[in-house]
Amino acid sequence: MGWRSSKRMRYLARPLLAIVATLLALLFCEMVIRLARLAPQVIAIDLDTDASPFQRSKNPRLAYELKANFRGSSREPRHANIVTNSHGQRDRLRRIEKPAGVVRTIVLGDSVVQGVGLADLNQTISRQLESAWGSSSQEVLNFGVDGYCTRAEVELLEVKGLRFQPDQVVLVFVENDFDNFNPELERLASERPAVANRLFRSSALFRLACLKMNLFHFGVELDPISWNTQAIGDNNVVDGLTRLKELSQQHQFQVLIAIWPKFRDQEIVDVHKIPGGDELVIERLAESFHFPTVRLSEFFRQHWQSNDPRISPRLVYTNGDQMHPSPLGCQVAGQSLKSVLEKTGGLADSLKPGKKVDPQVVQWALDLGAKRKPTYYGRIINDAVAAEQTVEGERHAVELYQQASEIHPDLPFAYFNLAILYERQGNLGAARQQYQRAARCRPPHLESHFNLAMLMMRQGDSSQAVKHLKQVVAIQPQHVAAHFNLGIIYRHTGEIELAREEFKTIVLQHPDHHDASRMLQELETGEKAAGNPDGK
Repeated sequence: MGWRSSKRMRYLARPLLAIVATLLALLFCEMVIRLARLAPQVIAIDLDTDASPFQRSKNPRLAYELKANFRGSSREPRHANIVTNSHGQRDRLRRIEKPAGVVRTIVLGDSVVQGVGLADLNQTISRQLESAWGSSSQEVLNFGVDGYCTRAEVELLEVKGLRFQPDQVVLVFVENDFDNFNPELERLASERPAVANRLFRSSALFRLACLKMNLFHFGVELDPISWNTQAIGDNNVVDGLTRLKELSQQHQFQVLIAIWPKFRDQEIVDVHKIPGGDELVIERLAESFHFPTVRLSEFFRQHWQSNDPRISPRLVYTNGDQMHPSPLGCQVAGQSLKSVLEKTGGLADSLKPGKKVDPQVVQWALDLGAKRKPTYYGRIINDAVAAEQTVEGERHAVELYQQASEIHPDLPFAYFNLAILYERQGNLGAARQQYQRAARCRPPHLESHFNLAMLMMRQGDSSQAVKHLKQVVAIQPQHVAAHFNLGIIYRHTGEIELAREEFKTIVLQHPDHHDASRMLQELETGEKAAGNPDGK
């Protein structure tokens, strides 16, 4: 009996020894990887994405997609109060089955169609178009996703939109549609077992293995741009329109390419013209596929000229950035699209078979796509914001902001966020310098001018504060806080008439603004007490 027990112990000892040796080897590797810092810090990967309206897509052409049933918060300006339906679209709830007698239109696009910056989904282009129809027999579905290029928009139509049986597809074409990538703005986690996430946070060895071999999709999260650009290809507009033609013939829906213009201070223009001509590259491409096109610029110019041509189109029709539409911009676009779509047979040619695309036009599209390469500028800034949540991470945040500013020295966002961090730390000189760098970017960065003005006011530099507040109201004439602070400064410097004008501007726009009303009353009372009964 003792001999059998001893033999059994020897058999058990070998696998136990192997297990112990393996664990020791893994522990040794873990220590080596940590000491050598071979695995990246977990902060660059493990970010909370609950506040993001996006989730990682398993489809590399999409890279990411809108979450279903998302309810956003007003804390993030780009996605303020965004709401999605159960299908993951920024739209009201739609039945998949098309009701009898209903004509369905799907609007494809990027942030312009999604409605970035618009707090109410009813303000978006698709909802404005549906409202313009004013009929229950017309449904307009919003299939816009922030950042999508043409190939990704058509992919979304194929994998999600076709089940809604569209009769018409309107593709809103924006100047950056030629970019052969979907910009990676946020860290987005993939679905995976919770134990994998815990191991990724705690073990440098496991983290390194995941990133090298893309275990549990961690590798894609580290470099989703490479994953996405390989799937998109190097001429996404040509490839996207080619696939759109195939789908339109298979499923018998008509297509319209609606070209979105650029809104400047004194003009509304269309970009990417063919060399030496007035025709646009996208128009020449669409012609090869028999897709009708419409320049929305023509409708916007007509609306602008018939109202007040002295007002900046950028301020009237966009949120100030020359591209993303304001509520009025969406309304004009919706009414314009209705007038095009309701023309009898206007889109019938889109069902004709396409013809071979002119190689010269293909080359023009290729050249436009090669002009911009994808970067992680936006994601690095988001990483820095996450790092700021702890005192220990603030130094790392500074490094990330500086890294982002080196990638895009012409963009204001890294400078602006770094200025806020310095200001919170009490380093006002460094904050002022970063705000000034952001304010010098083009187009002018409103928030940097405003924050500079507030900083100047605290430091007693009224003349500089006025200078930057005037820049703010030049960018956004309805900026209440800028007008109010101008009024405060003018009152303090004795320029009573100028102060009165600023407070009046606010009260005319917002009669319930009690502070501006009180300031006006105090100015009137003060002048009467000084012997001017007319208060002038």
